[in-house]
Amino acid sequence: MTKFNLIENKEIMKKIHSRVFKILDYFVEICEKNNFVYFLSYGLPLGIFRENKIIDWDIDIDVDMPIDEFDKLIIYLEKNPHPEYVFTYSGNTTNETFVWGFIGSNKTEIITEGNMQNNTKGKIGMDIFPIAKVKNIKESLAMQRFLLSSTAKWLDLEDFTNLEKWNVREKIMRMYENTDTNYYASFEPSINKYIFDKNTIFPLKKIELNGKYYNVVNNLPKYLELIYGSDYMVPKKYDKWIYSIKVDD
Repeated sequence: MTKFNLIENKEIMKKIHSRVFKILDYFVEICEKNNFVYFLSYGLPLGIFRENKIIDWDIDIDVDMPIDEFDKLIIYLEKNPHPEYVFTYSGNTTNETFVWGFIGSNKTEIITEGNMQNNTKGKIGMDIFPIAKVKNIKESLAMQRFLLSSTAKWLDLEDFTNLEKWNVREKIMRMYENTDTNYYASFEPSINKYIFDKNTIFPLKKIELNGKYYNVVNNLPKYLELIYGSDYMVPKKYDKWIYSIKVDD
């Protein structure tokens, strides 16, 4: 199967962006109706802040939620399934080693490099990353190093199920759930370096895009600089290579 550069197909990208914003608006409506706490994370707030739009090559949207809010979302979505939007999370899948959720459209299909390796087909949608309270930066980094090294060891052990991997990570994320702490951290392996002081995130603010308002962190410039570096206002050239994609109307 031959790869192609998705960014060069502007018509497909327009369809993808339309679809992911429909999913985001569905998610935000649920959060606002139920007072669930969330905020836009990573690429979308960068695109809005820098260019007042989603970044051209983005094919998904990310949000973060405190882990206790993520629990509430799981309960709601399992009780109220949507005919098009499929919700999966690390507790009901068999191949995850971190705490994570995803809302995807069953009217889409995408095959990327990772899909080819796993012999699977993906969906267009949005990722939901829980963040956890941590006591201090030093301890958080130590916890994350432990989790990452443990995850690597688990992959070679036959007597650990994937659910057990997820449970251990989840329990560590909940250590300070009911404690007043000054830091929040993500424990997803590829973004484990991001540790935020509470005042960078809360209280949340609103950001406007196309007449709609979404939650973002309290100090967005500081947040973006931590993730993308001091030159985050300079757009980077990027290619999005995939094998196939389908976006139905």
